[in-house]
Formats: sequence, C-alpha cells, structure tokens
Amino acid sequence: VKHHLIFHTECYKLFYGNRIIIFFILICLFQLYQYNNKSAHWYQDDLYYRNYITMVEGNYTEEKLELLQTEQKQINAAKREFDKLDSQFSSNQISESYYTRMTEPYLQEMKKENALNRAISYVSYIKSLGNHAGILYTRGWEYLSKNTISTKNAVTLILYLICIILSLSGIYAQEYQHGTVELLNTYPYQNRSNRYKKILILGICTGFFILIYVPEFIWTVKEYSLDGLFYSLDSIPCFSPKFHAIPIFLFYLILYLIRIIFGILIGWVVSITGKYIKNTNRTTFLYLMILGIITILWFVI
Repeated sequence: VKHHLIFHTECYKLFYGNRIIIFFILICLFQLYQYNNKSAHWYQDDLYYRNYITMVEGNYTEEKLELLQTEQKQINAAKREFDKLDSQFSSNQISESYYTRMTEPYLQEMKKENALNRAISYVSYIKSLGNHAGILYTRGWEYLSKNTISTKNAVTLILYLICIILSLSGIYAQEYQHGTVELLNTYPYQNRSNRYKKILILGICTGFFILIYVPEFIWTVKEYSLDGLFYSLDSIPCFSPKFHAIPIFLFYLILYLIRIIFGILIGWVVSITGKYIKNTNRTTFLYLMILGIITILWFVI
C-alpha cells in the first residue's frame, strides 16, 4: 500500500503539480482537430495508377505484366481511332458534334496512359528485383518515409520535444525549487520514489509519442493503405535495392523505435539537468532556447 501511495504521490505531483495533464488534453484536441480535417489530395493520374496496381498487386507473375500490356494495347488502339477521327474532322469529312461525341470515349481511355506507363515501369522494376520483392501500392509508405526528413516531420518532432521539455523540466527541479528535497532525503522510501520518477519519465515520453505519431500512422493507413508488410524494402522505389534483405515492417518498426528512444533520451537529459539547475522555469527556458536555435538553423540551412 505504501508503494502505491508513493507512486500515486509522484503521479499527482507530475500530472497536476506540473500541469502535464493540460498538455495531454491540448495535444489530444489538436490531433483530433488536425486529422479530422485532413484528407489526401488525389490527382486523376494517381487514381488510375492505384487502380492498375490494385489489379496486379502481390507476387510478380508474367501474367500480371501481360495484363498491363493488354491494357496498353487498348490505349494504343484508342489513340489510333482518335487520330483517324481527328484527321477526318480536320479535312471537314465529319461534323464537330459527331467528332466530339465519337472521340470522348477514346480521350477517356487515353487519359490513363501516363498512369499505365508508371504501373508497367514499376512492375518491370519489381521483376528485376527477384522473388523477395512484391507489387504493392507504395504511396502510404512513401508518405511516411518522406516525412522522416521533411519540414513537416521537423515540425512534428519539434512539437514532441516541446511537450517533453515542458513536462519533465520540473520532475526533479521542483523539489529543490520548493525546498522539499532535504525532507525527501530523510524519507525511508526515497530510492523507490526516484525509481518511480524514472518510470514516469519513460511513461510521459512514450505517451506523447503515441499522441503525436500514432494518429499520423492511422491516418496514413486509412487514406493510402499500408500493404505488403513482409515484402522487402526495395519494393518501395524510393529505397535502394541494397535494402533487399530488410522487410518493410522491420524498417518502419526500427524507425519508430529510434524516434521513441530519442524522445526518452531527451526526457532523461532534461530531467537530470533540472536536478542540477534546481529551477523548473530556468530548465524549461534553457532547453526551449536550445530547441529554438536548432530549429532556426534547420529551416535556414
């Protein structure tokens, strides 16, 4: 019971004393608003391309490539018919209304050409990789990987770090700031209290990571889908064929683990710094200033 009381006390000091509960609520509201009002932008070419890839997704077979080539023959036939009608219209052999009516279906077919060429190129690329790769619609995976180094991801990372700094600057510093550290040092369960603080640092960093990064992942699954988890990473063209031994799911798992470990490391450094500065506001200001300088350099350089 005493151990539970100690943990409850540390939670109360952190969540209510440091107002961390407010940060959690604000982030929840912000994420809810952001992803409820966010939608993917689809060009017509993207929709055609996705349809072609959906037709042949999975392991590569010659039949799938032949299917796309058959589609290409239909487009080529439509182009020939369009050229014939265009020639007749130019020589005044047919009326404009007849020309417009008859060329419409051919124009619709011809609009698919760029998307089909992309699909054939991609399937041919998968063929060249061998059995470890697979055909899949990669826009969702590309969205997540591009966000790793993009300005948008930098903003997300900055938000994550701000939450950690504001939440954990005072987890040790407040005891010095309020003059209670001497009293706590005489407490028989002080070592256990410090252990619970470390657990809370881990929990806070993990909690903010979930609130900030998981909604993006769920939104990506909903908007683009994330298929082909067990295919090799080079099934996604933006990655080098050197990654043929790494499954897609393993790469992204490592990517997210690196992010969360980085957050926990920053949380630990901020907390320990507060212990030596002995003032929550000064610790917060110091790390927000450092983060601000790094952010300015990031966007300028």
